[in-house]
Amino acid sequence: MIDDKTIDELDAALASVHRERLIREPSIPKARKKRERKHALRHDDGRRRRKTGRTAQFNFKAKPELKEQVNAACRDHDLKIAEFMEAAIEAHLAGLNKRKGK
Repeated sequence: MIDDKTIDELDAALASVHRERLIREPSIPKARKKRERKHALRHDDGRRRRKTGRTAQFNFKAKPELKEQVNAACRDHDLKIAEFMEAAIEAHLAGLNKRKGK
């Protein structure tokens, strides 16, 4: 069992550490910058996805040549890869549906 003296010593040690931290941290630029980086918004904080309506992730494997062609087409026509892939898939699906008679 812990006696009262041990509890008092523990309380004093914790208070001392906490007091030193409160006094020291705001005055140290490195600590402040570290805290700011920790709480900064990520480069993709969700606003961009809400704006475009693209919230579902869709991954697939492709041949390296196809990937290079897609990247070149997007670069040449100033398109995002997501825009290009959506248009390509929608066009292919429309063709499939047309053949099927829908």
